[in-house]
Amino acid sequence: MLADVRWKRVVVLLVLLGISASLVYYFLNRSHEKEGIPASNPTTAVAASPTPSATPGSASPGSALPQVKTCVVGLLPDQKGGSQYVLYDTATWKATLLLHLPDVTPDNYAALSRNGRYAAYTTWETNLSRRYVKVYDRVTGKTTSYLQQIPVQHEIIQLSWLPDNKTLVFVQSDATSLPYQEIKTLDMETNKEQVLAKGEVWRVRSIEETGHTAESFYLKGKKAYVSVKEKKPAETYQKDKPISEEEEWNYYLTQKDIDDIYQAYGGTGSFPIEKVPNMMHVAFSAPRVSPAGTKIVYSTVLERNSAPGARTPLWMTASIWQYDRTSGQTSRIYSQTDGGSIGRVDWVSDQEISFVSYYDFQGSRDSINVLDLASGGHRVVFPYTDVHYNNVTLLPVGEGKLTFTSSKKDEAYGSSKTILLDARSGSYQEKPIMFEGKTVLLEKFMSVPLNSSDADYHPVEEP
Repeated sequence: MLADVRWKRVVVLLVLLGISASLVYYFLNRSHEKEGIPASNPTTAVAASPTPSATPGSASPGSALPQVKTCVVGLLPDQKGGSQYVLYDTATWKATLLLHLPDVTPDNYAALSRNGRYAAYTTWETNLSRRYVKVYDRVTGKTTSYLQQIPVQHEIIQLSWLPDNKTLVFVQSDATSLPYQEIKTLDMETNKEQVLAKGEVWRVRSIEETGHTAESFYLKGKKAYVSVKEKKPAETYQKDKPISEEEEWNYYLTQKDIDDIYQAYGGTGSFPIEKVPNMMHVAFSAPRVSPAGTKIVYSTVLERNSAPGARTPLWMTASIWQYDRTSGQTSRIYSQTDGGSIGRVDWVSDQEISFVSYYDFQGSRDSINVLDLASGGHRVVFPYTDVHYNNVTLLPVGEGKLTFTSSKKDEAYGSSKTILLDARSGSYQEKPIMFEGKTVLLEKFMSVPLNSSDADYHPVEEP
């Protein structure tokens, strides 16, 4: 969520300065080249490819992991531009350095399989044109690349594993304009990909010379073109700068279309088309697999690329969804109906999920929530205050407890404290997380119900 928050702040500030959000996306993403998604082609890393190094304190192939029920893993900066792949036992908060990745920047994602054997992480191509996946086998010491041939300006983000220890779950994001995202799985043995959920990018209107009709717009999710449905005079839509009387608006979507989309993603009633100046899209949170492995939860946020007025949030509506792996069905299980949005979602237990709701247009004023899936009961377990204003990077750590980073109002993220919260009792305390003698923040870490005694993984003791 933090990356989303930072992005929203950048977009909002630039929009307030008169720079369109779509132009911001263009420059941040550098290129508009894209093609269809080919089948991935895993290749074992060769000498020319950056490979994990076994530095002092890091794990060697086959080395034993701590025997813990729950751990958290992620990347921490090595202070030289690279990353440390670190595991924390959440019972003791003792750190174990699994890998040193000198050529992997710490803005990437990491996920450890439940048997502890496969350490997956994302990495950027040298020219930053795409972000793909590498998987380090802790038994053989080999590193294999996956999805390296995805189109330019595509990213693999938000990694996790299914309990079978061979299937990755992730978000693939096409950032050639507004991000088009899909939640997918990849079976490492068969190299088969499966799409679990599709987002979309919509263009609402375009300005054209009177008498001319705008070209059809391609909907990536539906894989279909939509043509202009109606035209209106320029004066029917107010803008900061007057539009020539010789131009007119070409609309791809009507008010009914907007309302149908808005309601499908959890909104109620109508959302005025005038408040969607140009484009809108769906953003996914990290998909998270239940402890039993049968369900996957994630949030969706329907967002505009810009919004009229100062300090207006970009989001339109937000909801939480559940994918049932047994039936293959997806259902909406919660919608934020108080005007707020939703960030990270994760499991407290097989029957409860936790999530962050936020209200400020910059992505702050964050409250921590718990939702009971059986009863539908919802409660705020940690409301925001001026002292705890930015509460992000939510992370379950076992036994009904959560950690998150928290900072005061107007305080920089780097000054945040880690909070350990008992979601059932509501009690909490500051919990400094240490690595190599320094306090760190678990920004992109994920929770893993580790079972390193799994039958297909036989760790050996380190010498």
